[in-house]
Amino acid sequence: MSRENQPCGLSSGAKNFLRAWAGTRTVQTRMETKECATNLVEFQEWSAPFDLLRHKSEVYDYYFGYWDEKFPLLRYTRPDGLQVEEYLQETICSGGPVMFLALRDTNTSKPIDETKWVKADMDLFT
Repeated sequence: MSRENQPCGLSSGAKNFLRAWAGTRTVQTRMETKECATNLVEFQEWSAPFDLLRHKSEVYDYYFGYWDEKFPLLRYTRPDGLQVEEYLQETICSGGPVMFLALRDTNTSKPIDETKWVKADMDLFT
């Protein structure tokens, strides 16, 4: 049996949390209209989801598997400056470490319960 690292990343609950937590942002587009001899610029505004899964902030730390292989932990920042970050929730040995991430509040370091992996879902990977 080979030993290998098995990073599972964030749970689907954590990804859903990030989408809801991010909320929406105001987007402006520029529309130019010509009226007589002058150029008028109008701005149209609408709300669009802010996709934190695409706008990840920086890697703030790493967690390690076998053979000192390292994996990044990410910090997510909303447009208003609030932040959450990934942390290693649990590692289960099953032919190598199976690593599960969850989210916590950056200011308090308190885990966000709805982002944690539940045992039944972790059992699918071990």
